[in-house]
Amino acid sequence: MVFLILTILNFILWGSHSTGAIPISLFFILLSLWFCISVPLTLLGGFIGTRAEAIQYPVRTNQIPREIPARKYPSWLLVLGAGTLPFGTLFIELFFIMSSIWLGRFYYVFGFLFVVLVLLVIVCAEVSVVLTYMHLCVEDWQWWWKSFFASGSVALYVFLYAINYLVFDLRSLSGPVSAVLYLGYSLIMVLAIMLSTGTIGFLTSFYFVHYLFSKRRIAREDTVLGTSSRPFLESFVLGFNLFSLFLSISDRYRYVLNISLHLTLKVALFYPLLYPVVG
Repeated sequence: MVFLILTILNFILWGSHSTGAIPISLFFILLSLWFCISVPLTLLGGFIGTRAEAIQYPVRTNQIPREIPARKYPSWLLVLGAGTLPFGTLFIELFFIMSSIWLGRFYYVFGFLFVVLVLLVIVCAEVSVVLTYMHLCVEDWQWWWKSFFASGSVALYVFLYAINYLVFDLRSLSGPVSAVLYLGYSLIMVLAIMLSTGTIGFLTSFYFVHYLFSKRRIAREDTVLGTSSRPFLESFVLGFNLFSLFLSISDRYRYVLNISLHLTLKVALFYPLLYPVVG
């Protein structure tokens, strides 16, 4: 996907007779490196993966899939809403990083950037675990890709922010070719963010579900979370995520305090729900 985007951008540069285009000889060298290094390593990784020991599940699964009960609203709406919280942790720093890349401004607060990175990993793991638990409570066993996109959906908001940055902050760009290049490179960055954050969310949810069902004392679903309280709790989580996003972008100096307060409140809210199961 990344190679395809770079190829399209390079053809656009060739068409505009730009000196920044990759020469045809270098392009074929990169193509040969792709097929001679990346493809064999991918095949080798797949071969090692097929010979690896299979993951042992803690419970026996049925051969016939269970029917998922109908919901009042689609689950992807909750998945998309979950990306607002990880986006709130990197919203402020994203402006300074993009200004450093595209406007040549000097960036020096790497210590604060590391704190934001740690918070982003924690929030992505937390959001994915909470949404996976909600899907299990409503008997939705198709949580694999939902746990990936729950934290990976932050990439969508990053791309929307990149478009907003292009419209309001990069007015000095000359012509549509520069805008297309900016969007192309931003799309590559967004794909990298989605893969990294989605992997964090999926692995955390996978180990959470494995630990959850490995316990012998599994409480009944109705005792953990009543049916009547599920819609209220899910709506509350969405509203709380939006409220925390507003807090996190309201003041730069209270940024870390707001995120820490949000994490504390989320743990206080959902730990009593998880305690009858994992306790």
